[in-house]
Amino acid sequence: LKAMGVKRLVALPGDVVEMKDEVLLINHQAAAYSDLSTVVESIAPGMAAQATRATESLGGKAHTVQFLTGVNARSSFGPVVVPAGQYFMLGDNRDNSADSRYIGFVPRERLIGRAGHVLVSADITGNWMPRFGRMGSAL
Repeated sequence: LKAMGVKRLVALPGDVVEMKDEVLLINHQAAAYSDLSTVVESIAPGMAAQATRATESLGGKAHTVQFLTGVNARSSFGPVVVPAGQYFMLGDNRDNSADSRYIGFVPRERLIGRAGHVLVSADITGNWMPRFGRMGSAL
């Protein structure tokens, strides 16, 4: 997940977005989390942290997210209303991501495309070996 660094559009203009203890809420509807697993994630050379991976489901969409144990991150904020012409982005690696919680809303003119598939994927805990099963997979 860290290597992917995917930022997902989670809230549109007019949406109310907030997070309470790592639980995402959009328009007061809380995301559901399933398929929880514990992994060890490399966060810097020679540094690792325990992480929880889960499937986050909200509004009919589901994807994998990760939370790092013991990392000081913005796990609670809001509620905030997304202004007109702005968008709210969150990284899939929630506690190691420079996303809208830190940089603010993203103006429409800064959105230049939509990621649809994984081009290349490497296993950061396995000597950066290619993860061929992820290459070309849909996001």
